[in-house]
Formats: sequence, structure tokens, C-alpha cells
Amino acid sequence: MPYQPGMADLVLQLLLAILVGTVMGLVAGAGQRGLEIRTYILVTMGTVLLTSLSLRMAVSVGPPWMSDPARISAQAISALGFLGTGVIWWASDPRARGIWAAAALWLAAILGIMLGTGRIRLAVLALTLIIAALFLVHSYLRRRESSRPRRPS
Repeated sequence: MPYQPGMADLVLQLLLAILVGTVMGLVAGAGQRGLEIRTYILVTMGTVLLTSLSLRMAVSVGPPWMSDPARISAQAISALGFLGTGVIWWASDPRARGIWAAAALWLAAILGIMLGTGRIRLAVLALTLIIAALFLVHSYLRRRESSRPRRPS
């Protein structure tokens, strides 16, 4: 039987989605790169709601009909492809860095799906690893940039 969150679980998941979306927005440099933190919050909350709806629908449709609870969540990821494409096109401004922003939105959606399926620990672990990886890459790039000899103007 699929995971079926109660109302209290759903409220907790949505509150965590706000937190996760906020952290993703901050880590992604929202505002500096053109997207706002609320975009990440909406994506994360939206995928929590879609995943919860999908799980509830799978349970309500009984035999002889079959329902795949992953289908709606999979469509959320596909929709993020369109949203990400728009972000990339919109990002002609070099500060927006469209591919980076689209990838961050995609990860926010995946974290929302994890929360929506009740995989809260996994979502927190994934978010922690995302933050650590981005911090390490940022540190490496900063060191590499500072070690390069500067060309005279």
C-alpha cells in the first residue's frame, strides 16, 4: 500500500517545503541571479502538493483499475523542463545565469517530491549534500580565480 499522509503530515511537508525552498533559493543566490526565493518556494510546495495528490489518487482508484502514483510527479519534472527553458532564455542578463537557475529549480522540485512521499530525512540529507557540494565548488573556483595572474589593463 502506498504512503498516505494525513492532514498533519501534509501540513508538516508544506512547512518543510517552505524551508527547503527558501534554503535552495538562498544557496542558488536568488536575487543575485535573477530568480526570487519565492520561485523556489512555489516549486517545492507545488511538487509536495502534486505528489500528495498523486498518492491519494492511487489509493482511491481501486481494482480493477490500476493507477501509477509516480505519473503526476513525473509530469511535474517535465513541466520544470519548460520552466527551466524559459529561465535560460530569460537569462540573457549574465547575472541571471539561466542554466544554473534552471538546475536549482529542478533540484527544488525533486526535493519537493521527496518531501511529498514522506522521505523527509532523505530530502534533508540531499539538501545538505547540495549545499556542501556548492560550497566546495565555490571555494575551489574562488581559489583558482585568485591564483591566476592578472593581466594589466
